[in-house]
Amino acid sequence: MKRIVLFAVSACLLSVVVGIGHGQSGASSKIRKAVAELEGRYQKAWKANDEKEVLDLFTEDAAIFPFGNTSFKGRDELRGFWFGSSASSTRITFFETTPIDIFGSKNSAFAVGKQKLEWETKDETGIKRYMATGNFSAVYLKIEGVWKIHRRQWSNAIEEIKD
Repeated sequence: MKRIVLFAVSACLLSVVVGIGHGQSGASSKIRKAVAELEGRYQKAWKANDEKEVLDLFTEDAAIFPFGNTSFKGRDELRGFWFGSSASSTRITFFETTPIDIFGSKNSAFAVGKQKLEWETKDETGIKRYMATGNFSAVYLKIEGVWKIHRRQWSNAIEEIKD
């Protein structure tokens, strides 16, 4: 419960500090379209298991806040968290994000939404499949005319998919 309250307070403070809109539909159609396109590229990069493209969608000093873990800041830490070496290989088989509310201004935006992710891991014991559904929030910045993900936080309920 503390995490939910902390997240809600953080989101409210962020909207005030960044100076982005209030209420539903707090972003222009141009900003909503830019965020939707960036989310589409993010999903496509993950589905293609394209490490370079996933990381290129983030600002140099981006930070992620996975549910139940500490934060990771900068592309090197993101790379280590997502693509670090391990005894198993991981392949994304399905990924969908759906922004519900998007707020924004000329060079910054904030979105909250739902996401669903499916993946499989393969190691010496075989293949295991997982599914995660939950919520996400993200801050986007427009840098030199290009929208990037600057902060991303998510919470997921993870379950193993049994055949």
